[in-house]
Amino acid sequence: MHIDATRRSEQKRYNSAHDPSNNSAQAEQNISPRMVSTGTDTGLIINTTAMPDTIIKEQAQQAPLSITLRNRNQPQSVLINTLPTELKHYIFNQLPHTTLFDPSLFALAVTCRDWHSVVKAFLSPERICVGFGGKKLRREVVVQWQARNQYLSAQTAVLRNDFKTSRQLIAQGIADKANTESIAQSISHLSGVELNVKDIDDAALLAELIGQLHQQQIKVSARAIGCKKFILQVLPALAELNAGCLLALDASGNYLQTKQLQLLLNVLKKNPCITQLDLSGNPLISDEKLCMPLLDLFDTPSPLSHLYLAVTGINDKNACAISQRLADNPCLQHLDLRNNYLSIDGAKTLIHALASMSQSGEIRTNTALKALRLQSNSYSFNDLQGIVFSALEATHQLLARANNPQFDPQRHIPVPVIQIDGIAVDSIWQTSMQHLFQHQFDANALFEKL
Repeated sequence: MHIDATRRSEQKRYNSAHDPSNNSAQAEQNISPRMVSTGTDTGLIINTTAMPDTIIKEQAQQAPLSITLRNRNQPQSVLINTLPTELKHYIFNQLPHTTLFDPSLFALAVTCRDWHSVVKAFLSPERICVGFGGKKLRREVVVQWQARNQYLSAQTAVLRNDFKTSRQLIAQGIADKANTESIAQSISHLSGVELNVKDIDDAALLAELIGQLHQQQIKVSARAIGCKKFILQVLPALAELNAGCLLALDASGNYLQTKQLQLLLNVLKKNPCITQLDLSGNPLISDEKLCMPLLDLFDTPSPLSHLYLAVTGINDKNACAISQRLADNPCLQHLDLRNNYLSIDGAKTLIHALASMSQSGEIRTNTALKALRLQSNSYSFNDLQGIVFSALEATHQLLARANNPQFDPQRHIPVPVIQIDGIAVDSIWQTSMQHLFQHQFDANALFEKL
């Protein structure tokens, strides 16, 4: 069953309807209810009036929403606040807030006072996850994203093999001048499909092919194809991606800047299905200004688990803004910031974002991030006193204490999450362990990237 409800985009229509310059007939026409059928013979039709959030809260009692109950094609209109609590709760569960709790979707929740307690129970802490810049999300959606990312990590070897097979089949299909449907059918049995833009030079074929894929992990390889080709061929193709697919996008080395990143982000927002994104080697930041599209990427709810930002010009100012967003990101597992312009302060800010202790002794941690790579930054040449390493060590101990209250730094070795340059330690044993961890970091990073 599909139920639609009030959207923010309709606020303009509401304002027009209540403009004093409009006559009553125009106003009535502008705020005419939307009838949204469930598409079934027996179901519900929601009759909603377009109102912004503030108006919803102020006028819900005077103008409650109505629904149409359809039974054997005999519709019967009824006010939502006259329905039993159980049915209203059911309707609320069917609202299209798959990811976010958009305030405009609470129109049903304020149709009568008695239902406030039901909605409050529905929005209990157990059902809400706060993340991506303080947004409220349905916890089950975030858990699903996390589970899918774990599954992908376990299936990396299989996916890589399928990627190789898919490229061969696609190349054969193109050589045989097969149509798009035939090529898509030949790779439909694979769990992963790689679409290499250098192999598929036809923009129309790329878009048609990506639109034919369903329930698969898709890797779009668009490395070093140039900014113009990326904008004209890759972005339109990404817009055709079906919701059931997951996306790994390699857009490295294309001279993408802030404007182009915003265009990419606009596409990704419409279908939050990206799991890995490689933007390395693009001059996203060329001055001291904040790169807002980049920060918006961290604030956009999605299953993005691996983000590669090496050689993108990230400086301390942007690192500080990124660190604020790392603290509550529930999905990001791997963040590569190597070869940028991070000083000691910038590196420390990012490291402290993973774990901090309040004055009361409460430890706040980000347990999702498994790898933060900070090598070859500006601090590497200036941190003679090992300040960054000390911050790393303290953060690792806080993370270990949060996961294990019995953690003893004298007896236990914390699991490393952060990778930096320089070994500012006195013990040969500690130095050897650090080298071992660095090797493990590199091996894991190589294995996890699709």
